[in-house]
Amino acid sequence: MRTTQDDARENQQIALFDLLPRMGRSNKYTPDADLLCEGVIYEVELKTSDIVRKSISTARGVTFDKISEWRKVPVWIFSQYEKPNTLTGEHFVLFPEQMEEYYKKLEDKIRKGSDKLAGLDDWDEAMEILKNSTFDKAKLDKLDYAFNHKGCALNDPKIPWKYAMENGTRVTSSKELRDVTREYYL
Repeated sequence: MRTTQDDARENQQIALFDLLPRMGRSNKYTPDADLLCEGVIYEVELKTSDIVRKSISTARGVTFDKISEWRKVPVWIFSQYEKPNTLTGEHFVLFPEQMEEYYKKLEDKIRKGSDKLAGLDDWDEAMEILKNSTFDKAKLDKLDYAFNHKGCALNDPKIPWKYAMENGTRVTSSKELRDVTREYYL
């Protein structure tokens, strides 16, 4: 099991659903656990939502690359908790096609920006102007990298708990999780 204090709820999810824990936090994205079902191992992303806030924290620096990594995750489990770290018994599992609407919403936000922050569409327009000017190409390449990999990243976009409830399947046990996964994939 992982030992970081922030992982207390994930450790509970791992135990409840009889998952195989992964190594824990690192600077490179990897899913949190593995699910063994019918001899197949599925990567699992574990997320929790405070019962009061009703939203699910995702990650810092969400870019197209992060969303692309998330799209590869076959199983997402969302669990609700009460402070400090007590799971309430409300758990929903979502699969890739059920997460897709959320991914597209994030991509749209990255592209379009907000009232105060530019999006990649704005940057693309500015870059075309700079390409046709005498602006230094090496600097333009650095700016392009910065905008695409850092500058338009979303800071911990939340998933509404309602999204998990409306798009997922409620599960309460390891057996139910495996039954739903089997039905989806096999």
